[in-house]
Amino acid sequence: MSYRSSYDTVILGAGLGALVAGTMLARAGNKIMILEEKSHPGGACTLVNREGYPFVISPVLLLGLEKDGYCDQLFSELGLSLAMLKRPGGILKRPSPYLQIVTEQYRLDLHVNRQEQLSEYKREWGEAALAFQQFYQDLDALDRRVYSFFYKKNLPGPPMPFRQRLDNLQQGLQRQWIIRNYSKLNGQKYYSHFNLPSEFLKIIGWLNLLWGGRDLVQSSALNLLLHQSLLSREVIRPVGGLVRFCELLANICLEYRGEIRYQQGIASIKRESRKNWVITLANGEDIHARQLIIHYPWNLLSPRAYDLLTFFFTVDAQVIPPPMCEQFLLYRPQGDFRGIEKPLFVVLSLVEEERSYIDKKRLLMVSSFLPQGLPSTEQALRQFPQAVIQNLHWLMPFSEGKIQYLGNDAQDRQHQSKRFGIAVPLFKRLRQIRDPHIQYAYQPFDKSLFVSPDYANSLAMLTTEVRSAEEIAKQILRHR
Repeated sequence: MSYRSSYDTVILGAGLGALVAGTMLARAGNKIMILEEKSHPGGACTLVNREGYPFVISPVLLLGLEKDGYCDQLFSELGLSLAMLKRPGGILKRPSPYLQIVTEQYRLDLHVNRQEQLSEYKREWGEAALAFQQFYQDLDALDRRVYSFFYKKNLPGPPMPFRQRLDNLQQGLQRQWIIRNYSKLNGQKYYSHFNLPSEFLKIIGWLNLLWGGRDLVQSSALNLLLHQSLLSREVIRPVGGLVRFCELLANICLEYRGEIRYQQGIASIKRESRKNWVITLANGEDIHARQLIIHYPWNLLSPRAYDLLTFFFTVDAQVIPPPMCEQFLLYRPQGDFRGIEKPLFVVLSLVEEERSYIDKKRLLMVSSFLPQGLPSTEQALRQFPQAVIQNLHWLMPFSEGKIQYLGNDAQDRQHQSKRFGIAVPLFKRLRQIRDPHIQYAYQPFDKSLFVSPDYANSLAMLTTEVRSAEEIAKQILRHR
């Protein structure tokens, strides 16, 4: 039997961007429905269970949630205070250092505070660290011109006098020149101007792998500078992963009378007329909508330079010395890694997470960057864990004999790639999209179909999809 219901907007997927768009539309009075295949919000975030231990595959480090920034202002408008969530006991933690780089030559802590970071560079590289002063001066000069454009909301205000409007026009022209030229400039070529230590250039490339999915050579100078700008403001690690944060936003969406359904499989999507989409659920129910938003894992449409494979472990909690950094980039190629030349991203579960102390165990996730095309054969999946364990023992000598391997996420990622396969024919042109930092990563095909990027299967995340979602919601509201 077929059932029918109608909505102004239907959103496929309950990730961060989808919930932002849905909450904005519901707040404005639109009748909206969010359909999610999983049993929880979070979109591409995945909850996996390995031998009774719950792991959350979700961004570990978030950029763009700084005070008075774009997201802070937007979430405040929606009724979610980031300042409250950052207080002691909240779910948004500011780790310090936010990352530790570990190689056979050095251990380098990365801090948000500029002076702490310069001291760390000087400790490691001595007088060569003086080159960072010039680099930061150049970064600050560019930051003053472009930060507000990308990461501040343009709030309405009183009419400006002519002189101020003229100054704004001149600043806008300068900003356009910077964006155009730095987006064309290769990142490696830009950094070569500053005579920085070669090891630092490697670190910049690794950080861009985390937040951009591409290394130094494959990235534009603009993207790298935007990352550095945000890294100097605030880095957040969500307690419980991005899923906990999305749960709060989902509750706000429901308060505005938006509807969310979980565990909903999609059987088909078709367009009956210019403003009538029909989404048929696996149970036979037809849902009609005037607009359709598809919240889609962005790496499947704009492939990254490397694939990810994550391994799951437990480690005895009592052997971990406090305090200890809980996020590492470990570069020490050893064992059967078969030419993998990128670092391992090692994440220890937080003390604040109740799942951290199941059976007095802390959870450990180790992600590796695999070159595209490297066959993930059964043999490789058997060999990699042992090589990873060798490196973990070197990183944490106290863990010898205290680490247990529980599996990997190879099958989970394969399922993720098939999740919205039925929608792919609707947006084949999306590969032509330009840099998401400039175009806000959304592509409206007409006034009734939108695709919103879901970055939640990344290791670290820029909150680009929040701005994308707001732009989509604004377009829908303008044309309703």
